[in-house]
Amino acid sequence: MPVQGEDSPEELIAIELWKLYKVRIPRKDVHIVEQQNKGQVAAVSYTLTYKNVPYAGILMGYRQNDKWYRLSTDMMKIYRDIRVQVADFGGTASLPDPHQQEAKFRTIYGYIHDPNIQQIRIEYQGGRTSTLSVAKGQTIYMDNVTKMQNKKTPFERIDRITMYSTTGQMLYEKDYSTV
Repeated sequence: MPVQGEDSPEELIAIELWKLYKVRIPRKDVHIVEQQNKGQVAAVSYTLTYKNVPYAGILMGYRQNDKWYRLSTDMMKIYRDIRVQVADFGGTASLPDPHQQEAKFRTIYGYIHDPNIQQIRIEYQGGRTSTLSVAKGQTIYMDNVTKMQNKKTPFERIDRITMYSTTGQMLYEKDYSTV
């Protein structure tokens, strides 16, 4: 039986939440924050509230013939009493293409509770660094790397994340290189 696609990422997220957790979230309650397209694959960050509890999440999916399909998904509860939340979400998924390519992805995402944080610097093994600017009022951030690769290619891990104020003062740091 072929997998049925959905008309929008919001609808796909709502359906996946039902499949995974048996939780019904109306599509209108799923709010897309950002979408990053990398070839056939899209990383979509979102927020929602269920029983007065806020959540943030990531959908890794692809679009084909005007329908959305899930590759993987992740979600976290937002704790407003924690200054910064960081999630490291990665994996591998096969795409339905004639070459049977794999999409390897790593998404660092989270929630910022400190309005003074204006820049996020994410350092990966191998020397790659991403610098994200945080807009006024922005609370969700996401850095996604998706590569179409063969099965033997390793994927880079996060080494460190640091967050800064507009004046360059370091407000948060976590070292993952020893974890």
